[in-house]
Amino acid sequence: MAYYHAVECPPVESLEARVEPILDLDFDVAQLQRTVLMSVVADPQVRNLAGRLRNIDEPTYEHCERVSGLVIGTMLASGADPAEAFIGGVAGILHDIGKGSRVVQLAVKSYNSIADNPELYDLLRLHPRIGAAIAQHQGFGPNVVQAIGYHHAFQGNGRPAYGMQAGIISLPEADGLAPDTPRLAHTLAACDLVDAMLFDPQRNYRCGSCCSPEDTVQEVRSLQIPDAVIDQVLRVTGITKL
Repeated sequence: MAYYHAVECPPVESLEARVEPILDLDFDVAQLQRTVLMSVVADPQVRNLAGRLRNIDEPTYEHCERVSGLVIGTMLASGADPAEAFIGGVAGILHDIGKGSRVVQLAVKSYNSIADNPELYDLLRLHPRIGAAIAQHQGFGPNVVQAIGYHHAFQGNGRPAYGMQAGIISLPEADGLAPDTPRLAHTLAACDLVDAMLFDPQRNYRCGSCCSPEDTVQEVRSLQIPDAVIDQVLRVTGITKL
């Protein structure tokens, strides 16, 4: 039984228009980034899941498409080949599909009060686990599944342990990340946080509006991931120029 039914996503051009303004890439990398991004959103399986999320929660969908563009751009700027960047883009656009579930939607629709409501926050914390389960059920590879499941694993707030307990969801190589997952999961985590804080006033429950570049950099620097990944993400988003 499928988790999601097929629905239409917006045209690729519409997605590009929303993603491109927040990227700071050399011309050649930018051209390749757009090509990879078009391949990601044209993939039928991706369109199915991402389109369903868009129907349920437009702001979260738009966040996901921006994150996908950021992940692709960051990976290409870091020397990844297009095939690797494609996988990163898939993980990026699907990383919050768990927020399309009914139980998590209760928390998503209560962003303004979530900081003062532990019960709502616990619901929100389920979304990596649910998203990983959906991606696994739909046949996506272990790198995508694990990147989705662990995209909050580096904030030191207990979300990965809460969401990925043994026996709750069976993941490939459950005792450790797949060989290529750390790079992807690190990049996805940083891109997700930068977009949520800096470019997403509708969904930002940390600051209540778009956060300042200074606050965003401080928060991203607190992630437990290599500085080289953070530096590249900040360069690609142009945050150091704001």
